[in-house]
Amino acid sequence: MPLTFYEAASAQTFLGISMKGTRFLVATPQGDGYVAILRGVHEKDVLVLVSAAQSLSASRANDSAATLLRHPSAEPVIATTDWQTLAEKWATHYGIDARLLKAVVEAEGAQNVAGDHDANGVPHAFGYGQVWPLCHYQNVQRAILDATGNEINVEVPNPAVTPSCPNTRIDREGERILGESLLQNNDASMASAALAVKDYWIAIGSPTDFGYSTYVTFTKKYVGSLISDADLQRRWQIWQRYFP
Repeated sequence: MPLTFYEAASAQTFLGISMKGTRFLVATPQGDGYVAILRGVHEKDVLVLVSAAQSLSASRANDSAATLLRHPSAEPVIATTDWQTLAEKWATHYGIDARLLKAVVEAEGAQNVAGDHDANGVPHAFGYGQVWPLCHYQNVQRAILDATGNEINVEVPNPAVTPSCPNTRIDREGERILGESLLQNNDASMASAALAVKDYWIAIGSPTDFGYSTYVTFTKKYVGSLISDADLQRRWQIWQRYFP
């Protein structure tokens, strides 16, 4: 029998170790699927993605623990084109170049995960595009609405202003709720990435060329002006595969 998520999380907590990337079969209300523990030791810190048709690959931090928790059945073939199909779908929906969205998503890791954790381990970026709900509230709301038909009301009257997101309409709890909504729905996650990419592309003047100068301008807008030279070069290698 496959483990339930709570059984797996409890076992991880009991063992007192981090099993980042461990993959095993789980039973969910939506059906059995594979899950990858992405970070954390305690249950409240465990971030997972569950899909009956998707398998996530990552390095296993502890093989013995992985053996203990992983279901002995054969793992499915990783569907490497799933995110690309989603990128094409939502790029078309929002009227942007699918190559541009794919280049960004691949550079961000091509996984629907949480990132940009602060010193307390709290994530602020979510999904295929590593979008910050605090900074992109309207885009995240629109993405969730377009993908699921649902709108999540998490606006607050006077949210705490952060230097990186001065015009935010939500607090940290709203950030968490919207972030989890993206992690739970691949379409919403990719849609939010597409909208963020579209906004930043428009912000640099919607150029028609995709050369190095345009790449640098866009990437520093999307990632931030303090991006390291090494990361800029890494992303450029990916960019060139889509825009040779």
